[in-house]
Amino acid sequence: MSSLDPVQYLKGLPLDYVTNFSRVGSYFAKDYRTMKPKKQGVPDDVLTCIESYNRKIKAPSLTFENIDHLKENPPIITGQQPCLLTGPLFVMYKALTTVVLAERLNAVPVFWSASEDDDIAEVNHIWMVNSQLKKIELGLEPRPFSKIVLKKEDIDYVITQIKTLTPSTEFREDVLDIVRKCSLTFSEMFSQVLSTLFSDYGLVVVEPHIFAELALPVYQKLIEHPVKAVTLVNGAGDSLERKGYKRQLYKAGNSCSFYIVFNDTRRNVTYDGKFYVENDVYTKKELLTLLDEHPECFSSTVVSRPLVQDSLFSTLGYCAGPGEVSYFAQMKEVYHFFDIEEPYIIPRFGATLVERKVQKVLTKYNIDVTDLREPEKVTKVLLKKGMQEFFDEKKERILKTVEELEEYAASVDVNLKKTGAAVKTHIANDLKALEEKTVISLKNQNRIVEEQIVKASVNVFPNRVLQERVLNVFQYIIRYRQLLNGLCKAFQQAQPGEHILVHPGD
Repeated sequence: MSSLDPVQYLKGLPLDYVTNFSRVGSYFAKDYRTMKPKKQGVPDDVLTCIESYNRKIKAPSLTFENIDHLKENPPIITGQQPCLLTGPLFVMYKALTTVVLAERLNAVPVFWSASEDDDIAEVNHIWMVNSQLKKIELGLEPRPFSKIVLKKEDIDYVITQIKTLTPSTEFREDVLDIVRKCSLTFSEMFSQVLSTLFSDYGLVVVEPHIFAELALPVYQKLIEHPVKAVTLVNGAGDSLERKGYKRQLYKAGNSCSFYIVFNDTRRNVTYDGKFYVENDVYTKKELLTLLDEHPECFSSTVVSRPLVQDSLFSTLGYCAGPGEVSYFAQMKEVYHFFDIEEPYIIPRFGATLVERKVQKVLTKYNIDVTDLREPEKVTKVLLKKGMQEFFDEKKERILKTVEELEEYAASVDVNLKKTGAAVKTHIANDLKALEEKTVISLKNQNRIVEEQIVKASVNVFPNRVLQERVLNVFQYIIRYRQLLNGLCKAFQQAQPGEHILVHPGD
């Protein structure tokens, strides 16, 4: 199994977290490298909510076996906003990380679908690639994802677009049936797709709104100490910046770490002695009364989400992407203040899927996957190879002759030395320009090479970023029935934070 060097996909704090933990370890409550199993179950009232929700989304039987295991065993959790058809590949890799680590640690894999969020532009589309990148997008109104209801025409449109971009394999219709059978509620569709795709592993999926009443203690403390969490987060961010790292979070000093939801719209809450929800003003007592009577009106922010999650689950470990690792570096003191145990923060696995058509290009031109990040550069290098030796030989001969002329002229008149050097520089530049123009001419004559490199690049580095940040899993599971099982086996050999190269279909 081959993998990328971490410097090729990480930087800053996430890179040090994986390769030089001692530099950043003080910002975290625990060292994920020494993680051990523990016996600690999930409370019965939380289990009741989990079971009810998974029955609602028609989860497979293994999921309910895992819910039963939660009575005595802790969860390994990951999370993400609900995305159309699971969104970019990294969402699947986060879920697979929980599956693999749960097996290693006698824990239960849980996916927290952050359906309170409302940034619709981040989740209303998927990207697929055929010969070119194609964006499949739905026009949806911004509101909390749990409140969005799709139309049947939306589903039909997505399925039609997928069909135009994928081959008609013997199991394509089975894959698309997963979508056809889903709920039209956006967040539930996400949960159902995840639950179905991970039916062999019993992934437990939850949404925060199902725990509204159970999360009351956290929101009570957030109201009692309105800006404490933000103060601690910003303080940690200041410390990180002093050490040369980029902070992931910055919140205004009067920000409260919760939203109020009215009419399906999340509203910011600020505090300066009283609470302000847009134009409405509340006292602490009034807000506590609202919480008691309507807990469903309270929604977490990026700061309070893990507090709610880990207060309910007593999480063993959270599988985090690079941005989340930086984010948790600002959360240690927040956990401590709210008297909630911070879990191990485990960098998720990553992968690049190298299909046979891409591998053929790599083999043909003797290049590496990472070379495809800059297709123009690698194409230029490849086209120059055939002529490079010829040009190098002739340039050396010409410049050697010019040097001899320069030396002779200087021996006649020392004042001609500068003139000779200038002539040499001028000729060298002209030769370089001739070489570049020859490369361009060769490029025009070798369109096939360029097209093959560019197509391979689009598959591996779409939009010049890692494949996992852009492409959706459906184009692959339509081609490779055993893709997820293959990925799971590959990840079993990997270490947290590792990014492996996977050849589907092999």
